[in-house]
Amino acid sequence: MIRVRVAADVPEADRRDIRVLRTDSETFQEYLKLNGDLNDEGYVKDICEIRVPIKVNGNIER
Repeated sequence: MIRVRVAADVPEADRRDIRVLRTDSETFQEYLKLNGDLNDEGYVKDICEIRVPIKVNGNIER
């Protein structure tokens, strides 16, 4: 790492609005199903391959 800042130390005007889909929600379960990340028994196929959707300043990133 070259530089690290704690979010609380970043001036409010410079902060990004970052939102992460809750992984304990039904919406996340549906997301996993739609992406084929769950097998037929409802277990995650490869947890390392799951990309949790995030929204940064209103734009969805995957």
